[in-house]
Amino acid sequence: RFSFNDGIVTELCPHAEETSWVLNFKRGVLSAFQNSMERFDIDYDGIEVDVNGECLTSYKLGSARATSLIISKKKDISNCVNRYKHHSILQSTPYIFRSNHQSLPVMKSKSECELVVDHNIYSKISCQEEHVFQPFSGQGSGATTRTSATVTFLSENNITINNEGKY
Repeated sequence: RFSFNDGIVTELCPHAEETSWVLNFKRGVLSAFQNSMERFDIDYDGIEVDVNGECLTSYKLGSARATSLIISKKKDISNCVNRYKHHSILQSTPYIFRSNHQSLPVMKSKSECELVVDHNIYSKISCQEEHVFQPFSGQGSGATTRTSATVTFLSENNITINNEGKY
């Protein structure tokens, strides 16, 4: 279960026996659906909390396709704070301190999504993430992972729920 209010995922309630990789997968999918824009007629920059922590997220209005509005969603994951620990063979200590005098992060990461909104419903969400392992990334030739995920709206069904919350 999860709570989704006005475009923001406010709570995630996992099953008691759910494994961490399943929960993280769900967090990633819900992060793609999240949209903290206050209005759909102007660009927006703001802090968004998702699977990557607290991140400055930039929304830019794109072109319109027929009845659809195209929105670009970007974040520099490297600058997110309160991130969850990631497992690595490199020993490190997680921290939430931010200043102008800190060392470079081990990973340089970014996320870019295209949100297609048609009649107030997401018809398609396409996201790409890139993670570059900095110590071995001289001249852009280092260890890099790229992921791509697309969610496409196929159909909808109307259901009736009784007063007890049952179908």
